[in-house]
Amino acid sequence: MLENMGLKVIAERPYGLEFAGGRRAWIQDLELNIQGSAIGKFANSKFETLAGEIKSSFTAVWTGLMDSDSFNQLTLAAGVPWRLVVVLRAYCRYLLQAGLPFSQGYIAQVLVNNPALARDLADLFVTRFEPEVTPTARRSGIARLDARIRSRLEEVTRSDEDRILRALWSALSATVRTNAYQP
Repeated sequence: MLENMGLKVIAERPYGLEFAGGRRAWIQDLELNIQGSAIGKFANSKFETLAGEIKSSFTAVWTGLMDSDSFNQLTLAAGVPWRLVVVLRAYCRYLLQAGLPFSQGYIAQVLVNNPALARDLADLFVTRFEPEVTPTARRSGIARLDARIRSRLEEVTRSDEDRILRALWSALSATVRTNAYQP
C-alpha cells in the first residue's frame, strides 16, 4: 500500500504490547523514503498538510474506500486528495472502456509524471461540481483551468502522454458541458 503511494519502506521495527488478560498487540514503526517524482512535491509542501493527506489516503486504502494502485501516488506527487484520486481513477476506467489503448497503470504513471496537469484536472472536477461555487465563479474558474491545461499540454513532449492527458481533459470537459447540474 505504501509503495503504491510513492513511498518505500526501508526499515521496520515491530514492538509488542501486552495487556491484562493475556491480550497482545503490535506496533509497526516504519522508516520510509519518498520515491521518484514525488520528492519535488514533498520538498515544496508544508509537512503537516501533506502528512495529513498521506494519512487520509492510507486510511482510505486500509478501510477499503480506495483501491491500492499507482494512482495513489498522485497524493504525494501532485497533492491530489484521495477522494479526487478516486475520481481520476474512475475517469481512467471510463476511458479504458471507451477504447483508450493504454493500461490503467500506464495512465496513472502519466499523471504522476505530469503532476501539475493532474492537479489541474482534479481542480477542474472540483470547480465544476463544488455546490458552493457561484455560477459566475464556476465559469471563470473553468475558463482559467482550461487555459492553464491547454498551456501545460503544449509542454508535453511524448505523444502517448499527450494523447492520454487530452483524453482525460476531454472526458472531464464533456462532463462539465453536458451535466444536468449546469448553471
